[in-house]
Amino acid sequence: MSLELRPAAATDLPFVLALTRDLAAVEGRPEAVTASEADLARLLFGPRPMGRCFVLVERDGRGAERVGHAWVSAVVSTFAGTARLYIDDIVIASEFRGRGFGRAAMALLAGLAVREGFMGMEWSAVEANEGALRFYDRLGAQRTSGTVRYRLDETATRRCAASAISPR
Repeated sequence: MSLELRPAAATDLPFVLALTRDLAAVEGRPEAVTASEADLARLLFGPRPMGRCFVLVERDGRGAERVGHAWVSAVVSTFAGTARLYIDDIVIASEFRGRGFGRAAMALLAGLAVREGFMGMEWSAVEANEGALRFYDRLGAQRTSGTVRYRLDETATRRCAASAISPR
């Protein structure tokens, strides 16, 4: 088995979106995926790209087959004056799970992080995805504590922006 990361092309977006929907179903929240292929294209190829998507490709003597994808971006640490590679999604197609592709994909992403000068990698996982949590624990990843993750949805973000006042 030879696994490689290659930048996603527009023709990969149906595959990426299908795997994203599969992940949401595994996590018990299929309704969470509202993105379309056009949305993903805008994020990747629009005037202001908002991350990178890689397709995980297995090559063997018979050819190449897509087995998963990883969506990444940089997350800055002002404390350290550098950045980590943030893995937003890493998904292996169900028919390839349990065969070492996840571990190989994480190794490829770690290599990317090292080559590009990131100080490490980070990601989050939904607590209901017990298989992913076990995998990350076996990988040697440390669960973080001491911080709380916050999110403003689109409506709350607009409301916050509209409430801006001048400092005194």
